[in-house]
Amino acid sequence: MPRNRSHKKSIIAKAWSWFIRGPWRTTLPILVGIVGLFSFFNEITDFINHLNENFGLMVTVAVAVSLLITTVALWYLITRRTKLARITKFLIVGVSAIVLFISIGYGWYSYSTKKAREQKFIIAIAEFYSTNQENNYGVTEDISYKLEQLLADEPDITVELLSKPIKETDGREEAIRQGNKIEADLVFWGWYTTTPTDVLVTIHIEDLKTREVAYSFMGFKTNETANYGLTDSYQVQENITKINTFELQKSISDDFSSVAYFLKGELSLENNDAEKAIEYYSKAIEKATYVDKWYFYYERGNAYLTWIKNLNKAIPDLKLAIDTLPKGAANASIVYNTLGVAYYYIGDYENAKTMQLYAVELEKKKEKPNKLLLAVLLHNVGSDLAVLGNLESALNYYSDSIEYTGDGMEGGLVFLDRGLCYIQLNRDRDALTDLTQSIKLLKTVKDSSVKKSLRQAYLNRGQIYERMVDKIIEGSATEADYQNAFSDYTAALKVDPTYQIAYNVRGLLYWRLKKFENAQDDLKQSILLDPSSPGPHITLSAIYNDQGLTALATEELNIAAHIGSFSMAKSYTNRATIYYLISYSWLISNPDSSKSDLLKFLSPGSHDENIINDCTQAITLDSSQEDCYLLRGGAYFRLWASSIDPFSRIENFVLAENDLHQVIKISKKKENLEMAQNLLDLMEKWLKKEL
Repeated sequence: MPRNRSHKKSIIAKAWSWFIRGPWRTTLPILVGIVGLFSFFNEITDFINHLNENFGLMVTVAVAVSLLITTVALWYLITRRTKLARITKFLIVGVSAIVLFISIGYGWYSYSTKKAREQKFIIAIAEFYSTNQENNYGVTEDISYKLEQLLADEPDITVELLSKPIKETDGREEAIRQGNKIEADLVFWGWYTTTPTDVLVTIHIEDLKTREVAYSFMGFKTNETANYGLTDSYQVQENITKINTFELQKSISDDFSSVAYFLKGELSLENNDAEKAIEYYSKAIEKATYVDKWYFYYERGNAYLTWIKNLNKAIPDLKLAIDTLPKGAANASIVYNTLGVAYYYIGDYENAKTMQLYAVELEKKKEKPNKLLLAVLLHNVGSDLAVLGNLESALNYYSDSIEYTGDGMEGGLVFLDRGLCYIQLNRDRDALTDLTQSIKLLKTVKDSSVKKSLRQAYLNRGQIYERMVDKIIEGSATEADYQNAFSDYTAALKVDPTYQIAYNVRGLLYWRLKKFENAQDDLKQSILLDPSSPGPHITLSAIYNDQGLTALATEELNIAAHIGSFSMAKSYTNRATIYYLISYSWLISNPDSSKSDLLKFLSPGSHDENIINDCTQAITLDSSQEDCYLLRGGAYFRLWASSIDPFSRIENFVLAENDLHQVIKISKKKENLEMAQNLLDLMEKWLKKEL
């Protein structure tokens, strides 16, 4: 018995040993793996498809697996190096290197292939199937062949057929999925139905590359995801003979090529190549047969307007876009607005207003108007009215626009324009509020395109602060009183250090305060920024002259005359005008001022003597300088009004009267005639009071 038991143990032990150490050691994991593979077959298949459709993930997995294999092999080699034969070691190293190099090579090849495809514009065409299956006309193959012929001169555009038709029940999601699988830019799909007499083709268009389109409105842009105004589907109905003679296939191929050309134009515009974009738009317009081409005209017109600045070509295209607009087109308000912008830029403000008012009407009729677009349209109408001089109506439209803008760039720009409108209406307090709000909003915008608007807001607000001090203190202000003005002028220059007008304005304020060195520095910087402008030279000449630096003053006048290609007489006239502007010019527009107001106005530091000297020099050189007679007559008028000595009063009265009558005699400018007559009437009024 013990022997038999021992024998049984031996058999069990051997069986166990065979099971653990025998071939099952290798085959068992394989069997488990096969069972697991079948168990998760669907999941694995989905994962492989996911890899195929996601290039980056596929390459990442391949490289990761190869690195894992290499790492495990090297780890095994290091831990068993003393137990392995030399040939085994070489074999492990060789296999690891091969796996690693293959994965790297595959990754590089895949990357290069992908980059090469990215340089291509790929058009995918799904099989156009017959819904009644009465006859297979080979529509898809014929369209594809003709399309390739049409695009033969465009090597970067390729045409590929999708593997299977896309049924109506599949929908655009399937078209997008299949298109993305081959990295297509554009997918055409659809079907056709035939009768004994007619053929009806339904065509769907999928643009797979999401891009942004910039709508330009009076100096600023807003980016939105684009569908470019392209129809996403359309139908073609023709006589059955046209499909038998392949005319229909040819026309559809033309349509497909026109859409491809159009989108190539959009890509060119994204790459800032407007000339190339216009070339593609023109090809799209030429080839379009059935597809709506209003948007092709619109984009070409907009490119001429925004990029090329050729308004003579932009306006006809935009008109054609309007003429071919389908009824109820969602983007109609944008087209009318853009034509209005083009009219605005050529100075046809009435037509600009008409187009943009209609754009507002179209947008408001929508069930869900685009608030941002509506804000821009109202803003543009306000700008049209402002330039036409209808300032009160302009204010109303600006205010309506503000209701829709919200915060950000658009709001900042509307507040700026409404503030400028208030300035023209002499409503500085309201303007100050709007400009402050404009600055607050524009400062938060990172887009560099708002730089010009922000610097203007600072400059105009600074000028309001300056005027407010002038009105309150009336001639005895110090630099501290103008601190807000100086701060805003400096802020404008911080926004844009090349802002020449800010140097001019700040320099003039320094000059008024007798800060001659600061004034000279600002005017010299202005000259450096624009050496071709005579204005800063004339102002700098006046500053030198005010300090008694006659030689430097004359030199600057000569430079201004040379740059501006005008005579020395005109240079003296311009410098006299600068003296006048730096003084208290508001008197002429305020004929009801009392004599005491006039005495305050004529405080020490007035430049009337300089005005008289420069005007006399100009008139001596050229007696036709009508502006000089007005400027000098005004200076004599102020000297008469402020003089106490009776002989000086009589002399200045006569001199003023002579100059002002000379203006009326020779002037061709309506505004000069009105000013001269206002001063003569004022002199007569005051003289009667004295008598």
